[in-house]
Amino acid sequence: MSLKVEFDFSSTYEPDLGNISIYANVLSLETKEEAEKILKEWKDKKKLPEPFMRQTFNFMLRRCNIKALVLAEDLNLPSPIQLPKLQSKQVREEEDE
Repeated sequence: MSLKVEFDFSSTYEPDLGNISIYANVLSLETKEEAEKILKEWKDKKKLPEPFMRQTFNFMLRRCNIKALVLAEDLNLPSPIQLPKLQSKQVREEEDE
């Protein structure tokens, strides 16, 4: 049985520089029993079971952050996520103090 999770990923640049918004769906194939359990918890408590939520949200964040990074570069906006960068030894020592 498949479950569809709709979501909206948004990154806003202030003041009024721009906005990246991604609306999408994630389809998850589950056993009938697991799908019924997930749907029941959603209907009763408006919560998703932790393992399903973690797996689904991590997938969404991974896909959307990559897409937003490319869009930000195309639109000449700052990266929506902090990228790793090299620092000189002097800068690292000053930060450690």
